[in-house]
Amino acid sequence: MRNPVLSLLLCVLLAGAGCDGGSFEPNLEVGVSTCHRCQSIIEQRAWAAADRHGGAIRLYDDPGCLFATQRNDGITGDDALFQDHGGSGRWLAAGDAWFAWTGAFKSPQGSGWAAFPSFAAAQDAVTNAGSGRIVRFAEARSAAPPTP
Repeated sequence: MRNPVLSLLLCVLLAGAGCDGGSFEPNLEVGVSTCHRCQSIIEQRAWAAADRHGGAIRLYDDPGCLFATQRNDGITGDDALFQDHGGSGRWLAAGDAWFAWTGAFKSPQGSGWAAFPSFAAAQDAVTNAGSGRIVRFAEARSAAPPTP
């Protein structure tokens, strides 16, 4: 008989080994990797995004490219990652990230969306830009224009 508490504890301890069921690590090579949607070479890590669809990891040069692709594909889950626009170099899970939009953001394809690890970080970016909006992943995906 399995002990559910022990199983849960083991999953927590082994989350980095894939027991978490949702994490993945994209192989992004700046200046080499291309955007799944627009085929542009990904030149700026700070705007990069990735998702997993049909067993493949797809990379994007702009969060807007990911949003548009997922809407076109009818994807409603949150199996996506975004680079921390704050510059930490970390990938942020879509469900954990805060998304800020401002016309002052000059993202590669012009979507103006960026991901941040906290509401406070997103709020600082919007405040520095002068105006904008801050939302969670599902709202950002539905609010972004169809083509970045």
